[in-house]
Amino acid sequence: MNSEWQMEVPADLAGGVYANFLSVWHTEHEFTLDFATLVPEEGAALGISRIRVAPTVVFEMMQKINRDLAIYEESYGAIRRPSESEGDT
Repeated sequence: MNSEWQMEVPADLAGGVYANFLSVWHTEHEFTLDFATLVPEEGAALGISRIRVAPTVVFEMMQKINRDLAIYEESYGAIRRPSESEGDT
């Protein structure tokens, strides 16, 4: 992903949406990422966004996310899943 591009986010999207679930599937030419919010009391996930990208973009996304995770952990410490306790390894 080219960092030279200036991204503008429309005002109606600036607040973003919350997602805590991701489903990923693919065809020969694209990956589809379905973002959702889990609704445990209904035993369901409410889809909030579907993004389709080329495989080359997925590779770049993974690299960027890995870099940003490392920066995040340097600043805030290791990321732990809610089910992990202090004694887990």
